[in-house]
Amino acid sequence: MLPNILVHPVHFEDFDGRNFERLVMAYLVNKFPKSKLKWLGIVGHDEGRDIWREDESGETYCYQCTKTTLKKEKIFSDIDKICKARTGIPDYLIIITGGIISSNLYEKIKIYSESKGIRACECWQGAQFEEYLRRDFEILLKRFC
Repeated sequence: MLPNILVHPVHFEDFDGRNFERLVMAYLVNKFPKSKLKWLGIVGHDEGRDIWREDESGETYCYQCTKTTLKKEKIFSDIDKICKARTGIPDYLIIITGGIISSNLYEKIKIYSESKGIRACECWQGAQFEEYLRRDFEILLKRFC
């Protein structure tokens, strides 16, 4: 039986955009230590690509980070930018938000990204990302929160 421990949610909305991206980058560095990672959002002019990862097999992953709830127009615009970027269309798009994503919007994002040539798309809501952090690298929560 698990002990009765109260865990308070992480308030990603209190992060500024740069620190939210930094938390995502720290998670990815620890989760995928053998991948090539580039934090493009830190320098600006990222063409919608906050973080770019290439794994050992050469597959590419684009991470789009937003600390707030997604807006359809904004994320579709970001997908358009990502697909026109110099690095080419990524194999995978992972959108990480500190807010929520409705199932309706999630389906629209998946359909839109696949129509642009992206093989697959995932969306991580704030609570989901928080649980990944707790499961994989709880030390990051202590470091950033």
